[in-house]
Amino acid sequence: MTWLLPLWRVGCRAGAPWTIVLVSVGLLGGVHASPLFGQKRAVALPEGVTDSTIAVGRELFHGMADCSGCHAHDGTGTQAGPDLTDAAWLHGDGSYGMVVKLVTHGVTRFESTKGRPMPMRGWVPIDDGEVRAVAAYVWSLGTGRRGGVE
Repeated sequence: MTWLLPLWRVGCRAGAPWTIVLVSVGLLGGVHASPLFGQKRAVALPEGVTDSTIAVGRELFHGMADCSGCHAHDGTGTQAGPDLTDAAWLHGDGSYGMVVKLVTHGVTRFESTKGRPMPMRGWVPIDDGEVRAVAAYVWSLGTGRRGGVE
């Protein structure tokens, strides 16, 4: 006889991928990992967002819009800009629509967690399509999609 026991849950923040590890304990004392080990919950893309949109946003984030200058190459934040990969959002719920509004309108230094402004549409102004692409990439960082790479 074998029992499956939940061992732990990884990634407990809202919208984050999660993993449940089950351990099979047999009567003879053997311990085996379940086939469920390492499986992740799928995160659906918001309406109008594709993996291509996220890829374009990644290029803008690291390039022309220069978001990575304040938010770091991997989006984990610096002394100049907050972490975009965690579940903590000061100005909203972390949804794609909220991120679009934040990138479009920026953040004043008084609203900023770091005391520095985030300019509207990036350091080099970008158009509406580019704003949506950057927002898609930032959204993907916060959902655990790792910038669109599964």
